[in-house]
Amino acid sequence: MAHTASKNRHQRKPKIANLKLAIHSALTSVIFFTGTAAFAETSEVNLPQVDVTASRISDTQPVKGYNAKKSVSSTRTDTELRDTPQAITVIPQDLIKDQSIQSISQAVQYVPGVQSAQGEGNRDQIILRGNNTTGDFFLDGLRDDVQTYRDLYNTDRLEVLKGPNGMAFGRGGAGGAINRVTKQAGWDPVGEFIASYGAYDYKRVSGDYGQALNDEIAFRINAVYEDSGSYRDGVDIERFGITPTVTIKPSDKTKIVLSTEYFKDKRIADRGVPSQTSRAGATANLGNRPFRIGDYDQFFGNARLSPTETETVAFNAVIEHAFDNGIGVKNSTRYANYDKFYQNVFANGAVTLAGTVQLGAYLDETERENLINQ
Repeated sequence: MAHTASKNRHQRKPKIANLKLAIHSALTSVIFFTGTAAFAETSEVNLPQVDVTASRISDTQPVKGYNAKKSVSSTRTDTELRDTPQAITVIPQDLIKDQSIQSISQAVQYVPGVQSAQGEGNRDQIILRGNNTTGDFFLDGLRDDVQTYRDLYNTDRLEVLKGPNGMAFGRGGAGGAINRVTKQAGWDPVGEFIASYGAYDYKRVSGDYGQALNDEIAFRINAVYEDSGSYRDGVDIERFGITPTVTIKPSDKTKIVLSTEYFKDKRIADRGVPSQTSRAGATANLGNRPFRIGDYDQFFGNARLSPTETETVAFNAVIEHAFDNGIGVKNSTRYANYDKFYQNVFANGAVTLAGTVQLGAYLDETERENLINQ
C-alpha cells in the first residue's frame, strides 16, 4: 500500500511542473505588455503650432453684409442682439447701398411694425407700433428731434428700436426710436463716388473719401448734392450736405472722434391728393379715398406759396477710454443750430361734387440751438 501511494505521488509531479510553467509564462506576458504600455505613456510627439485669430466685433464698426450682430443703441453696452431684451432692426450700409436708400421713410419700408407718414410735406414722420412720432430720432445716441427731412449720405447704419426706450434715451414716445449711426474715420482707406439720374429730372451725386494721415490720426469726408423735380406740377427739391470727421487715437485705449456737418434742404411741400365728398352738401368723405383725377400731376393748393427750407450746422465730439480693469467710459457732446421755415397752402377739405375744394394755409419758423452732453 505504501509503495502504491509513493507511485501515485510521482505521477502528480508533471502536473505541478506544467502549472509552474504556465504561471511563469503568464507573468512574463504581463511584464512584457505592462512595460510596453509604460513606454507608450512616457513618449512625446511634437505637433506643429496652430494659431487661431479673429477680430472682436465692435458695436461701432461697420456691419458686414445684411445681418448685424450688435447694436449700440439699446443697452449702450457691447451686447449682441440675440441677448438684448428688445426688438431691434438694423439696416446696414450694404442694404442702404444695394437698395439706394436715401431717406428714413424709404429705409423703414423693410422694418416690420414701422411705416412712414406724410409729415405735412416738410419733415420725417414715422409710426412705430401704432404710435405716431416726429421727434423720436437720434444721431449716434444723441437726440435729433428737429422736424426736418434727414438724408442718409453720411449714415453707416440705421437702428430701429421698437418699444419704450426711456432707460436708454430718456423721455420719449412709447412706440420706439430711430438712431442713425454716422460714418467714422478709420485706418482703412475709403473712396467712393456715386452719380444718379432718373425720371422727373432726378439728379444726385454723393462722395465718400477717407484715409489715415499717420498711426494716430485718420480723416473722412462725406458729401451729397441733389436737384430733382417731381411728377407733381411745381414740386422740386434741392439739398446739399457735407460732413468731415477726424478720428484721433493717442493710445490704444483712448479714441477721440470729432465731426461737423452742414446740411441745407429746400423743397416744395406736397400734401398729396384730398378725398371726395360722398354726396351733395355732405361733409363726410368716401372712407378717406383719394379724389380720382385724370392727371396725377395736379397740385392741390399753391405750389409757389408752399416752400420749405431747413439749414443745419452741427458739431460733435466723442471721447472713449478703456481702463485696464475692463471698465470703459464714453462721453458724447453735440451742438447744433437749426433754422427752419415752412409755408403751406393746401386742400383743407374734401372735393365737392361741383369740383371745388376749400384751401387752408399756414406758416411757421423755427430757430433752435441744441447743446447735449451725455
